[in-house]
Amino acid sequence: MMLIASVMLWSCADDTSQIDELMAAQEATLEEQLQILNNQGEFYNFNLKILDGNDPIEGATVALSSSKSGEVEEISSTSDANGNVFFTNFKVGGNYISISKENYYTVNGIINFKFEEGYNYEIVNGNVVPIERNETAILPLYAADGSGKNTSKIAGKVTMQSDLTTEEPEFAVGEIIKADFTKEGIDVSDGLKISEYTVSLNDIELGSGVVDSAGNYTIIIPGNTATSNVELVIPEIKRQQRLAFYNSETESYEYTNLESYFGINQEYNGIPNIRGIIATTTSPPAGGEGLEILLSKVGRAIDLNRYSYDQYVYPTTSRESNNITYRFFAGYKYQGNPQLKITDENGGNFRADIHMEFALEKIDMTNAGKYHPNQYVEIAVDRMKDGVRYNVFYFVVYADNSGEISQEVMDDRIDDYMRDNYIAGFGNNFRRITEDFDSLVVRFGESQFSGGFPANGKLGYNAKIERLDIRNRGESYVDPSFEFIGGNPSQAAIMDVSYFGCRWAIELINASVSSPYQIVPEIDFLYSNDNFYNLSSNKITLDSTVYDFYDDESIEKVLKIVDGKVDFDFNLKYYTGFVSDQMPDVDIENISSEPAAVTFALNEEGGIDFVDGYFSGRGYSEPFEVTISPTIEGLPGENANIKIRGGRYNAYGEYIWQGEVEIIDSGSGYIEKLNPVVLSNFAVTGDVSFKVVAGQTIYRDINYGSGRRIYE
Repeated sequence: MMLIASVMLWSCADDTSQIDELMAAQEATLEEQLQILNNQGEFYNFNLKILDGNDPIEGATVALSSSKSGEVEEISSTSDANGNVFFTNFKVGGNYISISKENYYTVNGIINFKFEEGYNYEIVNGNVVPIERNETAILPLYAADGSGKNTSKIAGKVTMQSDLTTEEPEFAVGEIIKADFTKEGIDVSDGLKISEYTVSLNDIELGSGVVDSAGNYTIIIPGNTATSNVELVIPEIKRQQRLAFYNSETESYEYTNLESYFGINQEYNGIPNIRGIIATTTSPPAGGEGLEILLSKVGRAIDLNRYSYDQYVYPTTSRESNNITYRFFAGYKYQGNPQLKITDENGGNFRADIHMEFALEKIDMTNAGKYHPNQYVEIAVDRMKDGVRYNVFYFVVYADNSGEISQEVMDDRIDDYMRDNYIAGFGNNFRRITEDFDSLVVRFGESQFSGGFPANGKLGYNAKIERLDIRNRGESYVDPSFEFIGGNPSQAAIMDVSYFGCRWAIELINASVSSPYQIVPEIDFLYSNDNFYNLSSNKITLDSTVYDFYDDESIEKVLKIVDGKVDFDFNLKYYTGFVSDQMPDVDIENISSEPAAVTFALNEEGGIDFVDGYFSGRGYSEPFEVTISPTIEGLPGENANIKIRGGRYNAYGEYIWQGEVEIIDSGSGYIEKLNPVVLSNFAVTGDVSFKVVAGQTIYRDINYGSGRRIYE
């Protein structure tokens, strides 16, 4: 709290002979002399002027208290018509000062009178000689009703909603509203200091106002002819708040008092909307429990693309085809066609032709032959199958000047073909061969030279799988593995299947049902789709039709309840609408039965006007009964009576109410809202920071609003 106090002080020195005192103290030490003279009040005179603005205040009582010889000594005086109070013969040092007058704020503080050699006394020939000082101060008093010329007022009403069961606001009785106002400095002379300066009335400081029983507060603050800056300090408060609420522990509505917080920094929460009329419905049978689901993998065809071939480097790249993920390596240096072997415990009838490709790397000459010099010689590359030779393609070489096809001539010619890359079948330029073969051989053209003979050599080549030409994708495969056998390769081809997604047959098992079903449960599948786990969309399939496994509109086409057990309609076989290579996890959520609920709009007499909200409930096998009563025992309201009408039965025998009722008796006297208060936030009618001048009254009403409740 900051206070306004204007203090003017001045002093004068008057050297006076103190013969009697010196004679009494001449035998004492200096310290004893000082104490004797101080106790006799020989050092100061104090003149205090008390004002209201510039007007003197007569009749104010001023008391000075100090400790003398271990005892508290108090002297007091009353201000005269000019507002003056004069004190002599008081102790130097700390004095407690109190200024009071009826219908004024009381001023309290501590006045310290300076006491040091050269200012208050001199030492002459070993004796203390006092220097008497006159100190004068001017202090204000403030009228308790704010009517003085040196005061301003802030007033208003403080309301709050500490009782939500009534619309009328309450008052924040006993709360203290404060004003933080500008403090002016206190000017004092060297010989006088005033500290711990307070202005209060009945233990309430100046600048504070207590909210009375009518909700009103008034704050008196110092004022002057110039404007002063003022800021209201409004406390955060905690109160017990009465309201109606639903107690989850007792599962009932009741009136209670909850600890609640109010203030500008609170985030207010909603007010429970509770009506004074409640409908209680008969409970449906308990929900079903115990259904189990058995899944079994359903075989499928190996739906690879018709032509599957190596485009990428194994094993860094996988390929996907129709929910099959695999890696394929074409093999290295096959000498003949391999055969494909597929292993699967259930599947069969997959068939694919293996197309190979090859490229010549060299021909090791075993006989250079004898031809005309530089003769054009055709060389045939043939495939051998079951001992029979079949030509694949030809290329040309020229004999040298001596008519021979030496190793050097052959190597140079093959290098030319590899480098020029215009004929497939050399180096990295592979040539496809679609027919099976056991090996590839070379055949040299006949010599036209008299007495000549053809050359001969051994073919060196790299053959690998070019593609699989799928002729039949087979059926009933669940976990196929592929193996390439034969062909005498340096490294065999590989087809590695990492994911083979299949559908899963669904079997409903009711053997462990412990509580009869009236409501079809919700069923979720968690399944792996190529190493990524997904929560299924719960689609299931029958032939080409896909159904949602728990949606109310389509489940009636799929599931039924018979004698408390869950089964597929018409006992048909259903499968998952998704595919997975691993058995899915199944989550069966049994739906608990729930009582129906209904709410009403009331008429002017507090009777039922119409249904304005309802919940059909779950698990009913027939229309239910409704009992209507006041929400809390002891509240008014009687005789309301209704009958449930309409509704329908779904495919598995559950009764679905659709909100239709017959009002047999509207009743009367029921309360519309047990907490009729509308949520309201903290508010002030105007700024909390403002300027004020002497004699002015500023009005600020404060509404703490509906508060923030703490629900345990």
